[in-house]
Amino acid sequence: MKRVLLLLLTIGLLETTTAQNDSIELRTAVMKLDQALLQKDSVALDKLLDKHLSFAHSNGWTQSKPDVLADFRSGKLHYASLETDSIQFRMLTKDLATIMLRVNASGRVGEKEFSLKLAVMQVWKKDKKGWQLFARQSAKVE
Repeated sequence: MKRVLLLLLTIGLLETTTAQNDSIELRTAVMKLDQALLQKDSVALDKLLDKHLSFAHSNGWTQSKPDVLADFRSGKLHYASLETDSIQFRMLTKDLATIMLRVNASGRVGEKEFSLKLAVMQVWKKDKKGWQLFARQSAKVE
């Protein structure tokens, strides 16, 4: 009986440790995404964005991964600042999570400057490459 109890306790500790590591890795990926967007780092973006990405902006503009990368390389889309007011993580499974953020974003699209308060929902999935952004949707907040 003691062995069974010890085995169950050990399994529980391993699962907790794995979940904590996944949470830390996910938080790191979210921070790396912001850094890559601000620094126009298309190499980092390529690693962080899933090949099936759906990236929707608050104005209804939607992009695929190739669209996002092309716009950053060309300079069409430029973020000057991304300041996160709040962030909530929700692990749905061991390899799927949603993130809810409140973000103050500024930058420009083409020659038009913007400064927005946004509610952003991100869906992240984990595979052998690590955590990658699978979907993103933002909405303006007053």
